[in-house]
Amino acid sequence: MSSNELEYLKEKVEQLEKDLQDKNADLLTYESQIAAVNGQLQSLIQEVQKEIKTMGMIQKSLVPVDIPNISGFEFSTKFKPSMVKGGDYFDIFEHKTKFRFGVFLSSSSGYNASSLLLTILFKFGHEIEKLKGRDPHLLIEILKTNLFPAFNEGDRTDLFYGVFDRKKFEMKYVSMGDIYAFYQKSESGEISFIGQENNALTLDFSENIDSKSIVFNPMDRIILCSPGIVQTMNMDGENFGLDRLMQSIKDVPISGSVHDLRNHILFSVEEFGAGQELQRDYTIVVSEVKDHVIKLA
Repeated sequence: MSSNELEYLKEKVEQLEKDLQDKNADLLTYESQIAAVNGQLQSLIQEVQKEIKTMGMIQKSLVPVDIPNISGFEFSTKFKPSMVKGGDYFDIFEHKTKFRFGVFLSSSSGYNASSLLLTILFKFGHEIEKLKGRDPHLLIEILKTNLFPAFNEGDRTDLFYGVFDRKKFEMKYVSMGDIYAFYQKSESGEISFIGQENNALTLDFSENIDSKSIVFNPMDRIILCSPGIVQTMNMDGENFGLDRLMQSIKDVPISGSVHDLRNHILFSVEEFGAGQELQRDYTIVVSEVKDHVIKLA
């Protein structure tokens, strides 16, 4: 090999060594930048988790703990918050007239939609109070008018609102979106699915809503479950689903109490989830007609 060829190879090796050093320097810079970004991302994740936890605590604090004692009816409820995705809210409230009371259950796509809904319910409380005891679909008009201007793309609220007339033992109700509502007859144990009769409230909602009605006999029941029940996942990524929910209701004889039914649904869901992280709030509300004797002061 000639001296020129050796010199050429030497220069080539030196150039490759220099390129390698430059690449190592670039790699160190890149790793440093990645570490900095990861640190910022970790801080952001922790901050978001903290905010979600705080909002979840606020949401939980708004859920009623004490259910009013309404003559002729019995209730059993359970609210379980998620640290991943929240938005459930429910209430059972008496109207100014002694003959009526309301049951409300909503499940929003997240804390933004949920906080908007609660803000409207509180802000327009006086106006809503005037509607209590009247057809439930009138409340939807208030919600539509005030929710939509503040909704973001993808925001969604599913809800059930029922007004019970204790003189007629009739419930007028509106069921929207994925609130899973069931009417169970005491005589036969037959279960009717009365949920998903209208679309959920979203930006493109354009339906005209009318109230439906059911007349109750003694021991008849209404069972309400938020979407988090049906969407609970097991370790294989399978949802609890509507069929399992209906079966868990059928498993409890009509002679069992409302608490027996609520607890069995809860047990079935938790057993199915097998300790998996709860991906969404869930709520169960069970109400039962005890008798047709109205005792009013």
